[in-house]
Amino acid sequence: MKNKVFCFLTTICICYSLKVTAQCNGSIELCNKRFNEVAFLTTHNAFNCQEHGFNLPNQTWGITKQLHDGVRGLMLDVYDVNGVLTVYHGYSILGSMPLSQIL
Repeated sequence: MKNKVFCFLTTICICYSLKVTAQCNGSIELCNKRFNEVAFLTTHNAFNCQEHGFNLPNQTWGITKQLHDGVRGLMLDVYDVNGVLTVYHGYSILGSMPLSQIL
């Protein structure tokens, strides 16, 4: 009976531990931190914006304004087009620009 109680308590502790770390992004040290201390505002296809005339834009404003507004993570789709680093989302026909102009 003592072994069963021990196994039960061990299982409870392991399950609780897994639940806590899953809630804390995999690290118990993060549990006491505020959200803004462990996460960064990130924009998907940050370059793909209405401001620069992209078709079907993901964003309204370009990277400069996004950074000014507090965005700290930029997701960029960068391709090598004839030796020029170029950004576009999926199909260049929807709009593309050299990475150097975006940054």
